[in-house]
Amino acid sequence: MAKTLGTEPLLIVLKASEGDQARTAPVDTSAIPNDHLNYAITWFSLALVWAGMTGFLLWRIRQTADLGAIECASASTRGKAPS
Repeated sequence: MAKTLGTEPLLIVLKASEGDQARTAPVDTSAIPNDHLNYAITWFSLALVWAGMTGFLLWRIRQTADLGAIECASASTRGKAPS
């Protein structure tokens, strides 16, 4: 909005309101920590763990399906005479 209006960006923080009067407090950004690297490491680590767990789940589903197919195949050949 500041760019559209041709002004500088401005943030107003209300400190106290007394009727029609408002006192604003100056905003100091020096106390805001810059933890972007920590956040990036955290979220990418969570994504890796999620991908690993998904891969493990898919592997287990495949193992269960393969085991079921082997049991089904062995059950169908039990009653037959060897050729």
